[in-house]
Amino acid sequence: MCSAFIRADIPLSKLNCDAFRQFLEKYTGKKTPNERKLNSNSSIKPFLVASQELEKTNHTTVARFINDNLKRLFGEYRFEDKLLLMTSDAAPYMVKAFKSLQIFYSNIIHVTCIVHGLNRIAEKVRELCPAVNILVNNGKKIFLKAPARVEVQLCKIQGSYAKFKRDAASVTKVKALLSETAIVKELAFIKSYIEFLPDIMEALETRGMTLKDQLEKLSFVEEKLKIVPGKEGKVLQQKFENVFGNNSGLKQMKNFDIGNIPLDMDPFQLSCYIYAPLTLVEVERSFPYLKIY
Repeated sequence: MCSAFIRADIPLSKLNCDAFRQFLEKYTGKKTPNERKLNSNSSIKPFLVASQELEKTNHTTVARFINDNLKRLFGEYRFEDKLLLMTSDAAPYMVKAFKSLQIFYSNIIHVTCIVHGLNRIAEKVRELCPAVNILVNNGKKIFLKAPARVEVQLCKIQGSYAKFKRDAASVTKVKALLSETAIVKELAFIKSYIEFLPDIMEALETRGMTLKDQLEKLSFVEEKLKIVPGKEGKVLQQKFENVFGNNSGLKQMKNFDIGNIPLDMDPFQLSCYIYAPLTLVEVERSFPYLKIY
């Protein structure tokens, strides 16, 4: 219907007419949103509904926790059709918890956090660059008790490490690593092809991002990985496919974004996905506050 309005050059303001909207609802059998709802440019403020320490963490306890607290929140109100999205990590018990909840909440879509997925890509980069990984791990041990984070260029780090007189294992190992050619090659690889990844992950932490913006950043990562040469490029591309290809909810979000919408889908329901959160950033933001208690 929205496509027909646009192609026929009918302004969405016509939906503000109650009589016309009632006519559409009568003959389509679907709830028709007004212009303000369709053109909404503001995200909804997130709220923490419940937090609880579970003695056992499995799909049964998680599903029960979610269901019980939703019932407590909505009371006697019939809310089962209103639950549209569940975002979690990719842990197997969370996937099973979603399948249990799907029995009661027919409209729910499960998306695993895309930032967690990108972190798995970064973990694969760490595997591909073992010398850098060892260097970073041992470098952190040296500065473990530093009052502030050490953030300097490689040449300055080399100068700092060279001055250390200690015979600590971490110092000795770092000095040896810095003299290896593998370090330079791996750092050059990261600088040339992977440097963008932390910026994308940080950008996805922004509150109130639209679904389109989140998917565009994910597509940007996919395109950047396609230009990584050699066997490393093939490994990273395959890892991306394995991580996000199994995310069925993400595929549905992509279909919504490009207009590939089921014919029987409620337009009002579709409009609720404009600001669909594909990350767990808001949940993790609550952790520091919970530590107070």
